[in-house]
Amino acid sequence: NYPLGYILLGNMYLKGDGVQKNVIKAVDFYAKAANLNSQKAMLILAHLYRDGVQVQKNEDLYLQWLQKAVSLNNLEAITELASLYRTGEGVEKNPQKSLELIQKGMAAKYPGAYYEMGVQLEEGLMAKPDPVEALTWYEKAAKENYGPAAYRLAMAYFNGIGTQKDEQKALTWLKAAVKTNDPQALFFMGSVYAKGLMKIKVNSSEALSFYQKAAELNYPPAMYEVGFAYYSGIGVMKNAKL
Repeated sequence: NYPLGYILLGNMYLKGDGVQKNVIKAVDFYAKAANLNSQKAMLILAHLYRDGVQVQKNEDLYLQWLQKAVSLNNLEAITELASLYRTGEGVEKNPQKSLELIQKGMAAKYPGAYYEMGVQLEEGLMAKPDPVEALTWYEKAAKENYGPAAYRLAMAYFNGIGTQKDEQKALTWLKAAVKTNDPQALFFMGSVYAKGLMKIKVNSSEALSFYQKAAELNYPPAMYEVGFAYYSGIGVMKNAKL
């Protein structure tokens, strides 16, 4: 009855690391850990059911495990649920509930909550949009290595939203987001090399490298770019079978 041991076994069966790959056994071990109140296992299960890559996508089970982690005050889960209430994805859109969860995360000084507050302000969900104030929250989260916030900052400087356009700052924050393996940042960095943005020299092979990294994180636009690159032979030897 050691949750970490169950998680390690789950990882082995999920990846086929030292054992024959068996997703059903992996899920069973994760569930055993989660039923021992392992918040990490709850999030693993939630994300497996959310992504629908290794197991069949199931929004009900995704929300069930996510909310169980929220009930244990897991800050990552709290912020994720806040995001769902903000977008209305899988739940009824409710900016007020989103804000309450964000405030709970902010009280614990969780960078993801700072990011969500920035999004609330930028999109004007509770009041008039305030992209300038949003940037202060993105920067607060980004300085704690929160990838999505660094990516938002990069896009703000790149497009001149809430601040003056500054491609050098945009590239600096984009690189910071890439270091955290944020899929949107990896994808956009691929576009930077593919199109020669921000005074970066066009490099199709480098672009493909970033697209592949984002694709490995199940980011659909990157999957398309990787497939197109192999089909067309852009930055790689042509292979229409992939």
